[in-house]
Amino acid sequence: MKRTLITIMTLCCFTFVAEAQKTKVVLETLQKETQSLQRKVDSLERLSWQQEALIKTLESRADKLNDKLRDQAEAFNKKIEELNIKIEDIAANPLAVADAPFEFIPDATYNADRLLVKHGAYYGFIDRSENLVIPCVYDEPGYFNNKGIAAVKKNGKWGVIDTNEKVIIPFEYDVINYDSDIIERGLIYAKKIGKWGVIQYMSGKIIIPFQYDEIYYSSDNYFVVRKDGKRGRFDLSGRVI
Repeated sequence: MKRTLITIMTLCCFTFVAEAQKTKVVLETLQKETQSLQRKVDSLERLSWQQEALIKTLESRADKLNDKLRDQAEAFNKKIEELNIKIEDIAANPLAVADAPFEFIPDATYNADRLLVKHGAYYGFIDRSENLVIPCVYDEPGYFNNKGIAAVKKNGKWGVIDTNEKVIIPFEYDVINYDSDIIERGLIYAKKIGKWGVIQYMSGKIIIPFQYDEIYYSSDNYFVVRKDGKRGRFDLSGRVI
């Protein structure tokens, strides 16, 4: 009987130990899962903070952009008000227009920060503040290109000026061909006393002498010339090909 009781108690102890071991394993597993979940929660919280910071940054940028757009709108509205006042003044006193330093030309646009204007029969240019920076003294106008030069006619002859009215090519030509392809290469071809030639406009150096009846630029980077019924070619440096 005593031996049986000991055996039963021993079995109970083993069972208890086994259950305790199982409980420990379960607890350790739950702790690991809890730690893993906590790491995920921490990660999500960090992500949430990052998103909140990003949202605040975007909101700040949006506010600045809205402020900038409002400022621009106010500036445009002010400009419109000023123009409306000018229109009202002209409507009230149309004779005053004749005394104005210049008048605007329909559909003219700014090029190199210069806008073509007119006064009587002559042309000039204003800047973006509407200051008359180049007076209306030219018979025929050209437009400023992206190099900041324009061919204009004065006293019956053509020349080239820059945006500050510095004379780049003197007014001594009958025609100046304003070909954008050769302008990009620093060249202009012109006609003088019935003959054509080519000028390096920044230096004023004559690349091809003024002795040809016809001249044109080829897309193959050379000039074709005609003289006395014969044709020839020059490269862009003025060398005979």
